[in-house]
Amino acid sequence: MKLMLSLLFVICSVVLAMPTPAAADTPGCVARSEYRQVHTGMAKLQVQRIFDTDGRSVSTARGHDVRVYRACDRPRLAYVSVHFSSGHVILKFALWP
Repeated sequence: MKLMLSLLFVICSVVLAMPTPAAADTPGCVARSEYRQVHTGMAKLQVQRIFDTDGRSVSTARGHDVRVYRACDRPRLAYVSVHFSSGHVILKFALWP
């Protein structure tokens, strides 16, 4: 009986810890887990692959590109932007309510 309960507990823990399909792959919007994967120095192509979107360029000047992305959680209230210089991340910013 103890073995069965232990096994059931382990199975439930694994199932609950698995990401949902929407959180694992969110085309067109940025999830918090995806945002946390982006770091300074990453290439723009790597960011596009992580976010599953190329976002919208809001400012471009002398090798700098500022792109904004739609957030998956409460997109009308949230804000995600990444600043690139020479095609690499130099700054990222997000605001989730």
